[in-house]
Order: sequence, then structure tokens, then C-alpha cells
Amino acid sequence: MALIFDKTEQTTNKSTANGDAPQATGWLNIGFNIEFKNELGEKEVVFVSLPKGIPLDVQVLSKISSKSSEKMQLINTNRNFLINKLQEAFEKLEAGDNTVISGLELQLHKVGGTTTEVNEALVSDVLQNVKFG
Repeated sequence: MALIFDKTEQTTNKSTANGDAPQATGWLNIGFNIEFKNELGEKEVVFVSLPKGIPLDVQVLSKISSKSSEKMQLINTNRNFLINKLQEAFEKLEAGDNTVISGLELQLHKVGGTTTEVNEALVSDVLQNVKFG
């Protein structure tokens, strides 16, 4: 079963009544399917994922403030939509079931340390034309 994203509705996030952090029961796993022949010679498909998944059902929706920039409102609105749609799909699953999600992208992001080296490609054209001294 594949999940198709339709940006037509949004809902609110669930919270616990007593304020305790909820325990995740649903996970978003990143990986791929491989096909192989099992011990009986039959074709079998297994999902190979990264060792740790993303807890899905405990994600917190972002607050959307009219005081935020248009860009942040756009990001947070779409982030909340994504969380809601993934949680809705999760709620439809029976225990032990899974589904494949199509149409999302993975992003690798490396947090940089500090450096004193100047990356010439990032220096503004204006600054490159300034005569210092």
C-alpha cells in the first residue's frame, strides 16, 4: 500500500492528559526493499532500514505565529501537514502492518563546525569589489 499526499486538510496534534511524554508506537523507517530466495527457494521481500527509526506518533506540531516571517509560516504549516498525514496513515495500520510512502525526499544535512578559513565562493560580489586600504 502506498501513501499519496493530498494537501486538503489539517488536524491538531494529540497530547496526553497527565502531561507525561507519550511512548512511541509508530515509527518512520528509512530504507529499501530487497528481494531474495529464502531457505525454501521462494522469493521473499524484506525491508532493510537504518538501525534507528523516527518516532512518528509522538511528533509535536509547530506553532504558527502571524508574527513569524512568511517563510517560517510556510515551513511550519507544511511541516504540520506532513506530521498529520503521516500520523493519519499510521492510525489506519493494524498492529504489525507497514506501508510504503512515495513522494517524499530524504535530505542529508551536516552541521558544520567553526572555521576561520574564508570560502571565496561565499564572499559577496560587493565585498569582493571593495578596496580595503
